[in-house]
Amino acid sequence: MTHWQPQPEGLSDLLKLLNEAISPTDGFSVQQKLEHFNSVPDYNSYLVYILTQMPQQNPNIRSVAGLTLKNNIRSYYSIIDPQVLSYVKECCLEHVGDEKVANSISLVMAAIIQRGEVKNWPQAIQVLLTKLDDTNPAVIENTLNTFQKICEDSARDLDTMEPSDYMISKFIQLFDHPQDKIRLSAVFCLSHFITIRSVTLMPQLQNLLASLFKLATAVHVDIRKAVCHSLVGILEVYPQVLLPHMPNLINYMLFCTQSEDSDLALEACEFWLVFAEQGDLHPYLHPFLQQVVPILLKGMIYSEADLITLGGDEDDAHVEDNEQDIKPRFHKANKANHDDHHHHQEEDSEDEFDDDDDEFYGDWNLRKCSAATLDVLSTSFKEVIHILIPLLKVELASVDWIHRECGILALGAAAEGGMEEIAPHLHELVSYLLNNLKDPKPLVRSITCWTLGRYVSWIVQTSKQTTEARQRFFEPLIQLLLQCVLDNNKRVQEAACSSLSLLEEEATTDLIPYLLPILTTLSTAFGKYQHRNLLLLYDTVGTLADVVGDVLNNQQYIDLFMPPLIRKWQDISDDNNDFFPLLECFSSLTSALGKGFKPFAEPVYRRCVMLVLKTLNEHQAYVMDPSLDQPDKDFMIVALDLLSGIVQALGVEAESLVANTNPSVVQFLTI
Repeated sequence: MTHWQPQPEGLSDLLKLLNEAISPTDGFSVQQKLEHFNSVPDYNSYLVYILTQMPQQNPNIRSVAGLTLKNNIRSYYSIIDPQVLSYVKECCLEHVGDEKVANSISLVMAAIIQRGEVKNWPQAIQVLLTKLDDTNPAVIENTLNTFQKICEDSARDLDTMEPSDYMISKFIQLFDHPQDKIRLSAVFCLSHFITIRSVTLMPQLQNLLASLFKLATAVHVDIRKAVCHSLVGILEVYPQVLLPHMPNLINYMLFCTQSEDSDLALEACEFWLVFAEQGDLHPYLHPFLQQVVPILLKGMIYSEADLITLGGDEDDAHVEDNEQDIKPRFHKANKANHDDHHHHQEEDSEDEFDDDDDEFYGDWNLRKCSAATLDVLSTSFKEVIHILIPLLKVELASVDWIHRECGILALGAAAEGGMEEIAPHLHELVSYLLNNLKDPKPLVRSITCWTLGRYVSWIVQTSKQTTEARQRFFEPLIQLLLQCVLDNNKRVQEAACSSLSLLEEEATTDLIPYLLPILTTLSTAFGKYQHRNLLLLYDTVGTLADVVGDVLNNQQYIDLFMPPLIRKWQDISDDNNDFFPLLECFSSLTSALGKGFKPFAEPVYRRCVMLVLKTLNEHQAYVMDPSLDQPDKDFMIVALDLLSGIVQALGVEAESLVANTNPSVVQFLTI
C-alpha cells in the first residue's frame, strides 16, 4: 500500500463532502454521507491521504479528515482491511512531526494503539522515542502530545512493553528541557503511569521525585499544577517514598492551596483529601492540622468566578432546564415491597444520604474539595472540630453573606465526624440555621437546606424528648423546608427537596400529623418545577409513601397528590428516561395506598404490561441482529416492580385485571 493512489473522482467527491462538514447547513445529512463512505474498502486510505499527502489543502479540511479517520478506527477497527490499516500507519509515522497536522496524527495513532494494542504496532513507539531526541523543539513537543494521548488510553499496555523503562526515563529527562510546554507534556505523560501503579516506574521513583521537586518552583503555573497532580498521585499510590520528604512537601502544599490560581489551589487541596483518607499517614498530618483547617475553611468561600458562573441570585423557577445538566437515573428496588421493611429502609437511607452528598459534591472545584476534605478530617481527627468551632463562630456571625454561607457549609461538612463535639452547640446552631432558611440570598437558603439535612437525625431525636423541642425545631423545620420546596430559585428547590427526603426517612411516622401541609406543598410543586427538580420530587413523594404507609390511603390526601402524578404519567412517553423515577414513585404509592390505588390501576397496569412486552420483543430482535440497539432492560425491571406492587396492593381484586389484560403476564414466560 506504500504507493497507493486515490481515484481522482472519489477524492474530489470526498473533498467536497469534507468541505461541507466544516460549515454544514445540514449536519445530519453530511454525517450520513460520510458514514456511507465506510462501504468503500479503501475509504480510510483516502482520509489519511488527505491528512498527510495534501499540504496544499485547507487545514480545516485536513483536520476533519483526521478526526473522521480517528472515529472510523475507534468504531470499525476490526473490519478495516489490513492493507488499508498498514497504509494509514505508514503515513502517520512519516508525518508524526508535521506541525500542521500534528494533533490529528496524534489522535489517529492513539486510536490505532488503543484498539489494536501496542504489541501490534511496536514501530510506532520506537519512532516516537527516536523523535524525542530531535533537535527541533516543535518535533519533541508534537511527539510528546502524541505520547500523551497514547498514555491516556493505553498506559497499562505500554507498561508491559520492553521499551517502557527507557520511555519513562526519557520522560523524566525531559523535565529538565528549557521549554515549558515540553516539560509540562513530559509530566503529563508520566502521570498516567503513576495512576496505574506502573511496575516499570517503581525503580525510577526516586529520580521522578527529584525531578518533580526541581519543577515545584517553576514560574509557569501550569507546570506547578502538573507537579501537584503527580505528587498527589504518588501520595495515593506510593506513599512510602514520600515519607522522608513529608515536612517540606506539606509546607509546599500549604503554600499552593492558598494560591490565587484556583486550579493550582484545587490540585494542592486534593493532597489533603488523599492524605486524610490514608489512616497510616495520619501521624504525619496531625501536627499540621492547626494550619490546614483554616486554609480549608478559606477555600470554601465562594470566589468571584464561582458567583459569576452560578448566577444564583435570580428567581429562575420559570426558566427551563438545560437538558445536558440532568443526570441519568438508575433503577432502585422499591423498599416497601420487601418484607424486612425497616431493615432495608435503614440501609437505603444511608445510601441515599450518600447520594445526597454526591449531588452536593458533584461539580468538583476548590470549594467542594475543601468541604469534602474537612468532612474526612473531622471523622479522622477529633481535634479538627475544636480548631474549627472558634473559626465557625466568626464566619457564622459575619455581616457578609458569603462568609456566613461558608460557615454554614463547613458546619454541614463537619456533621458526620464532629457530631459528638458539635452536639452541645446544636440547640443554638439549629435555631440559627432555621433562621437562615429565610435569608434573602438563594445560595444561603440552599446551603442551609443541605446542612440541616446533615443534622436531621439530631433534630428528630431531640424533638421526641419534649413538646418544647418539637415546637422549637421539628415543626419550624417542616414549615420552612416546605416554603423552600416552593422557592422561586431552582437551586433552593433542589436542596429543600433533598433535605425533605432525608427528614422523611428519619422522622417516618412522626410526619403523619403534618401530612396535609406536606402533600399540599408537594402537589403545588408539580405545577412549578422544571425537569431536573421534578425528578427529585418523584423521589420525595415516593419516600413519603414508603415511610407513612397506609396512612396515605385517605381520600383527601389522594385527591391532592394523584391528579398531578396521573397527568405526568399520561404526558410522558415510554422511552423517556424520566419514566424510571415516575415508575418507582408509583411503586411506592401502590404499596402505601393498597386498595386505594384501584381507581388508577387499570391504565397503569396495562401500560406496564405493554412496556415489558415491548422490551422483551426488542431484546429478541437484538439477539437475532446485534447491529440493532440493545434495549434498556431497566424499563422492564421497574415496570415489573410496579406490576408486582399493583397485584399486592389490590389482592384478590387484581384477579380480573390480570385475567382481562392482553397479553397475559404469563405469556411473558414463553418469550
